[in-house]
Amino acid sequence: MTLAVSAFGQTNACPVVNAAPLTNADKAYSAERYADAESLYATALEQHPNSIALKAALVRTLLHEGKLSEAASEMEGISPDDSHSAVTLTALAEVELQQGLPWLAVKSLDAAQSTDRCYARAHLLRSRVMGVDSMYASQRQEILQAYAIDPTDADIARAWKEIVEPANQIESIERARGEMRALDAKTRQNVEASVQSLMARLSENSQTCKVSPTAAAATLPLLPTLEDKDQHIDRYQIEAQLPQGSAKLLVDTTASGVFISRAMAELNHLRPAAGAPLATVHVDDLKIGPLEFHDCTVGVSDARFPDKADGMIGTDMFAPYLITLDFRLKELRLAPLPPQNGLLPGDRVALPEMKGYVPVYHWRQFLLIPVTVDKKERRLFVAGTGATYTTMALDVARAVSKPGRDFTYEMQTVSGAKEEFYRDHFDLRFANLPVIQHRSIVEYDLATVSKNAGVQVAGILGLDILDSLVVHLDYRDGLVRFEVANMRLTPKVSDPDSYSVNLDAMH
Repeated sequence: MTLAVSAFGQTNACPVVNAAPLTNADKAYSAERYADAESLYATALEQHPNSIALKAALVRTLLHEGKLSEAASEMEGISPDDSHSAVTLTALAEVELQQGLPWLAVKSLDAAQSTDRCYARAHLLRSRVMGVDSMYASQRQEILQAYAIDPTDADIARAWKEIVEPANQIESIERARGEMRALDAKTRQNVEASVQSLMARLSENSQTCKVSPTAAAATLPLLPTLEDKDQHIDRYQIEAQLPQGSAKLLVDTTASGVFISRAMAELNHLRPAAGAPLATVHVDDLKIGPLEFHDCTVGVSDARFPDKADGMIGTDMFAPYLITLDFRLKELRLAPLPPQNGLLPGDRVALPEMKGYVPVYHWRQFLLIPVTVDKKERRLFVAGTGATYTTMALDVARAVSKPGRDFTYEMQTVSGAKEEFYRDHFDLRFANLPVIQHRSIVEYDLATVSKNAGVQVAGILGLDILDSLVVHLDYRDGLVRFEVANMRLTPKVSDPDSYSVNLDAMH
C-alpha cells in the first residue's frame, strides 16, 4: 500500500522537447536568482497576460521563494479555459504539494498526464511526491522520464544531478569493485565511504554521522524529566557519551541529528570541521549505549535546552533501525529492519512482518502523518516527542470549527508557561488508531516547523497523546504504527471505537 503512486508512473517514449532560447527570466531562474526571476516573469506577464507558461513559471518561482500564499493566489487567477491544461494542472499540483496536500497533488498530476502524458514537469513533480512517499525506485524512473523529454529544464537537470547521477555512480563503483577482487584495506575503505556518501543523497534520511552504528539491536533507557511536584512527565532524555563525559539529550522526533549546548561543546574541546556549516562542531566518536557513531557533525546552540538538558537528539539518528519508543517501559528499542532487495533504495513493499504499519510521508527528518480533523480536514501533522501538548495551526482549527469571537483562552500550564488553548474540542483520526477526542489543543504558529519541513505542517502530536502510546517508526520505508499503552487515552463508553485525552491522568 502506498499513499501517492498512481497508474501514470510508467509511460511510453515521448518526443524530446525542442529547447527554446532562454529569456532573462529563465536565466535568472536557472541561476537560482529567484527574486530577480519573479520580477522578470511578472513583467513578462503584464505584456502577455494570457500566457499559461509564464504564469506557471511565476508560480514555481514564488514557491522557491517560500511565497506559498502568493503562488496559490496566482493559481486562482487562471481562467477556466486554461484550467485543464497539463501546464496549469502541474502548477496546481506544485502548490498543493507545498500546502501539505500530496494526495490532492497526485489527483492533479493524474489529470495533467491524462491531458498530456509527455509534459516533462508533470513527471518531475510526480518524482518529488514518490520521493516523500518512500517510493525511491519510482522516483528515479520519473526523473529519467522527465530528463528524456526535457533535459534543458533547470529543475529537471538539478533532479538528475542530485538523484539519478549518484545512483549511476554507485552502480558503476559496485561493478568496478566486483571486477577488482584484490583491493587493499585502505582502498576498500575509501570505496565504501564513497558509496555511503552517495547513498545518503538517494533518500530523505539525513546522515550527520558518516558511519552507521554497527550493533544489530539495542535497548536504551528513556529518562523522564518531571514537569511539576505532581510528577507529570514533561519530556524524555537519553544519555550519550562525548569525549569528556556524558550528556543528557532530549529525544525529539521533530529534530535531526544531535545538538548540544555551547558549554558542552567547550567542555569537550570540540571545534568546527573545515567547510562545515555554521554553528556546528566535529565529533570523532559519539557513543549511545552499545551504539557507536563516528565522524559526526553536531549542532551547537547558545540557547538553553529545556529541563536542564545538555542538548537534543532527533530519532532520525537511528534511521538504520526499526525504532520503538515505549514510554510505558521508558525504553527506546532498536531492532533490525526487514531485509530489502537491491543495491539502491527501492520502492516500499508490503512485508508480512510489517503488518499493522501504515505509510506516512517522509520529508527530511519529519515523518508526517495524515490526520483527519473532525471528519472534515485531512492535513499533515508531525509526531513531536519534544512537545508537551498537541498543537494545531489556527487556520486548520477555524476550517473545522464554528468559532465565536473568543476562539481561544489563555491557561497557565504546569510548567509555568502560558498557552492559548482552543475552546472547541477536536476529533483526530490518524494511522491505525481509533478516533481520539482532544479538548485541550494549543493554538500554535507552525511557520518555522513548516519551513524546516519544506511543506506546510498543520499540527504537532504532542506527548499528551504520544505518551499513552507505544510508537513504532520506520524511516527507511516511511511507516509508523501505534499501540495504546495506558489510560491517559480513555475509551469512551458512548463510542467504543474512540478515545478521549485525559490530561489529568498520571504517567
